[in-house]
Amino acid sequence: MTSLFNGEQEENLFVHNEQPSTNLQQTENFDGIKSIQPIHSASSITSTPILNQQRQPYRSSSFQLSSQQTRYTNSNDSENRFILWQKEYDRKIEQMNEIKTTELNKLKFYYETRLHELEDNNKHLEIISGQINEENKRLKIEIEHEQEQNKIEQKSLQQHLKEFKNTLERKIHEIKFIHENDKQEIKQQHSRIY
Repeated sequence: MTSLFNGEQEENLFVHNEQPSTNLQQTENFDGIKSIQPIHSASSITSTPILNQQRQPYRSSSFQLSSQQTRYTNSNDSENRFILWQKEYDRKIEQMNEIKTTELNKLKFYYETRLHELEDNNKHLEIISGQINEENKRLKIEIEHEQEQNKIEQKSLQQHLKEFKNTLERKIHEIKFIHENDKQEIKQQHSRIY
């Protein structure tokens, strides 16, 4: 109770001394900085044209208590609003972070899957390429072997043809010789007959 009276006394000092033209209220910005801002009341706006009129120098202690409580409530309300706003802001930021994290995880999973598929395709293509290379080597060896066989067969055929040609020429020569002999014999026989 004494601290409340001390607060009242401080305000009473201000009230008993000169009264400013406008009421001042202590407010708290979002940055946490307290400032004193003028608040114009309806009575002060109507009383400004009348310069000679004096204000009452005394206010009751119940009014001072209620104004202190109002200021305290106002500051608590603004603090609560700021805290709620901060929580909402943090929640939205967290929500955005979760969405972005989910998107990044999806992209990461997609590209990792594609990478695994490409690596598997590469391995498969390497296996196929190895099989094709082995088949090419085998075919090359077979072709070379067949070429060698063809050369050997060609040589043997040429040799055989040569021998056959020689045999034919010899037989033709023999046939010619026999034919000539037969011809001569026929001539001789014919000449004997005539």
